[in-house]
Amino acid sequence: ELKDSLKIKWPNDIYLDGKKICGVLSHHLGAFSYHLIGVGINSNISQMPDEVSDIATSLASLTNREFDNSVIIDSIFEIFFSELPLFIESGLAQAVDYLSKFNFLEDKEIILDTDFQKFSGIVKGFNKQGAILLELRSGNIQPFYAGSVILQ
Repeated sequence: ELKDSLKIKWPNDIYLDGKKICGVLSHHLGAFSYHLIGVGINSNISQMPDEVSDIATSLASLTNREFDNSVIIDSIFEIFFSELPLFIESGLAQAVDYLSKFNFLEDKEIILDTDFQKFSGIVKGFNKQGAILLELRSGNIQPFYAGSVILQ
């Protein structure tokens, strides 16, 4: 099944068989006590454009069939709401365990762009707060809580 091949590329991408299939964006609206989440899924693209075909894929190109996006969204929310009580009960530890289990970046060399500085290193997992752990060239392992990942 396709879902068994899904991996998470910290902080906000989902990969399938080594290619991006989904991106997640979020924004905290503190004045309203809301967290807005957007999910983009490559679903019904029968052939990926040449410029991204090496790094991205779609459900249609993998299965040669068209998908009903409302069914996909319903399935995502069904899983989300069934897992939510466990997440609330166990907190961030459960999310970090899940992230570690499906980590696309484990032991990969990356560049992490923090908007202030770029850091190169090898991904060594996550700490209990969900920060990515990057082994720098010095041998030190440094946690990072935000940034954009560039694969080497």
